[in-house]
Amino acid sequence: LADALAHQRLDGRGDVYKRSNGTVELVSQGTRPDTPQAESLGWDVTPDGSSVVFSSDTALETNDLDLTRDIYQRKDGRTRLISANDDRLSPPCTQPDNPGPGPPPCINGIRYQSEDGSRVAFYTDEQLVDGDTDLGYDLYDRDLTSLTWLTGPPLGTQRGGSGNVLMSPDGSRRIFESSAQLVPE
Repeated sequence: LADALAHQRLDGRGDVYKRSNGTVELVSQGTRPDTPQAESLGWDVTPDGSSVVFSSDTALETNDLDLTRDIYQRKDGRTRLISANDDRLSPPCTQPDNPGPGPPPCINGIRYQSEDGSRVAFYTDEQLVDGDTDLGYDLYDRDLTSLTWLTGPPLGTQRGGSGNVLMSPDGSRRIFESSAQLVPE
């Protein structure tokens, strides 16, 4: 069984590594060499260690078009952007600007991945689908080919945040909470 571990570099920013069979691999890496490295953290690993999902403030892939934290998966020696829309892009953050310095406050977080790493559930306040018009948190499910908006669209005008999600080991069922009304009462 492989174990993932977060490592603090000397510059104070963390990376995610995987140790397996006496070898250490940098997980929080991508194919985009022109971006300065920022912090990577918040990981989830499959039981066999073949897939690691993590968040990073670094745009690790060329389809990451913003400067906010995104969700990535490292599997089979390849890094792919998880928190992307159906066009496989992480669009620029549409949240109002921060009153202080730094990028807009768009947040992405990991919730769960299936045991084989074929599905990843995550939350974001970025608007990844056309019907998402509010600035609240929504839950999404990404598989190898598509993005599913788990907490939308809400009925009527009631909007709300969404939080925890659990996934069955095979990824076929998700249980989640939301303050938005999603079905008729």
